[in-house]
Amino acid sequence: MLHAESGKQTVLDRLLDVLVMLGLRVDLTRSATGPNKGDEPAGLPRGQLEGQGWHQAGPDAERRHFTQTEDIQRKLDGQLLIIEGRGHAADDPERVVHWAFAVVAYDTAEARYRWAAFSRGDHLDTDLSVDNTGIEWSAQLVPDTLMRYRANIIGDQWSETAQLSTDHGATWTTTLEMHLRKTT
Repeated sequence: MLHAESGKQTVLDRLLDVLVMLGLRVDLTRSATGPNKGDEPAGLPRGQLEGQGWHQAGPDAERRHFTQTEDIQRKLDGQLLIIEGRGHAADDPERVVHWAFAVVAYDTAEARYRWAAFSRGDHLDTDLSVDNTGIEWSAQLVPDTLMRYRANIIGDQWSETAQLSTDHGATWTTTLEMHLRKTT
């Protein structure tokens, strides 16, 4: 434990001063350049969503059906949204076929939403496009291969598609569809 002589600041006191000032600066910057504290992409439901879907590893691969849950929560007074999704094989409810965790945050310095997702050792950090009907994000997997995702969100329903392009985005193949409904 650090103790200060009368009238002298400790390193801890100085650090706390800096943290307080940074916190004030972040709040001032956010209100001047982007969403206010507590704002998140409009229309994103919070709570538990459940439903089903299918995934296809490639254009000629067999479709595999699954059940899906998504848990969406606000954190840090709405500065972050966290989304945990878990899918189970439709023919074997004990077998997990998809498990991911994503964080949605507004980057005040860049004036844009960010999507950071984690799944089975992989990590994606990309822009998140937000409009009045949903959200979109994408990734370049290898030089010629792109993935794009679109979640249409209307009321308590979430319909998501994923599409794959292996020719720099000239043609797209749908590789995933899922339809979820808010349950809590």
